[in-house]
Amino acid sequence: MAKVNVKSWRAINGFVFVTPMMQSEKTKGGIFIPDSVREPLNIGKVESNGPGTKDAPTQLKGDEYVIYPKHNKATQSLLIDGEEKEFFVMYEKDIYAVATDVEIEE
Repeated sequence: MAKVNVKSWRAINGFVFVTPMMQSEKTKGGIFIPDSVREPLNIGKVESNGPGTKDAPTQLKGDEYVIYPKHNKATQSLLIDGEEKEFFVMYEKDIYAVATDVEIEE
């Protein structure tokens, strides 16, 4: 199958592309968690969102962090500038909240 390298893209209608945040690589006690068992958290960064619909214009902006349900989303991988990135794709109406004042601990 051919790989398509995407240079520019945007979501349409009420769709939102979110980069999921993963649980930490190690516990507070210092135990490392392998990638095979790490799970995405229910919070992620908005990478692209559509303008919404005529009846429901979008309330989101790019680079905001959102809280979304554990289920009811699709996974999409895109090759962007030679790097494969994975996104969750969902309807804006399925997002619970916008998270403000987010601190990310690595």
